[in-house]
Amino acid sequence: MTAPARSKSKSLHGLLGFGRGPHYYVYLLATLIVLLVISAVTERLPVRILEQLIMIGVLISGTLSTGRTRVQIAVTVGIAICMFLTGWAKLFVPETYWLTVVGLASALVFFTRVTLALARDIFSSREHVSASLLYGAVSVYLLMGFAFANAHFLLETLAPGSYHCGAPQCALDPVAPAYLYFSLITLATVGYGDIVPLSRIAGMLSYTEAIAGQMYVAILVARLVGMQLSQPRT
Repeated sequence: MTAPARSKSKSLHGLLGFGRGPHYYVYLLATLIVLLVISAVTERLPVRILEQLIMIGVLISGTLSTGRTRVQIAVTVGIAICMFLTGWAKLFVPETYWLTVVGLASALVFFTRVTLALARDIFSSREHVSASLLYGAVSVYLLMGFAFANAHFLLETLAPGSYHCGAPQCALDPVAPAYLYFSLITLATVGYGDIVPLSRIAGMLSYTEAIAGQMYVAILVARLVGMQLSQPRT
């Protein structure tokens, strides 16, 4: 590979690859936290529009973290655009069954892809434990919650009756925040019992999320402790 080619490849990796700057994970974590807060008060149209604007930040920061090649970025951009268009369409046009399915499926693929990409970046890191790395680790945990939330809601959409929802959030419009709430308390293995999986697939999805959440925390702590102990003492 010639010097200009290497330079171009390095430039591409820096622009489109994993973000390793000191503020990269801070921005991603901040947008995820704001999105969590906004999703709790999305009954009114102006707030739902604000939610979609915040989602743009999540889509951009998430897309930049999914790979180091043009093909990987192109795939993620396509998924993000589909997710973006369906999200805005649901605000201004009557929501249909297929619009909901496409939106949830694209969101599930996007959040899963970003979660796996960031997790790979964090666990393969050979750098010292830094604040940026910790922000990224928390981002992965929240992204897992978003991914499973879309999986739960998609399953309920495709197979109504998969969940019994006695939570007040299920009586509101939109109902999506109720499944985000269920996903996060399942990920943390709290389980209040106001939303209950009824089908076998829903139960499998729920216990898979609970196991994944506990294993992630345990493996992450072990990884961080190992990284810290491996650093040379001054």
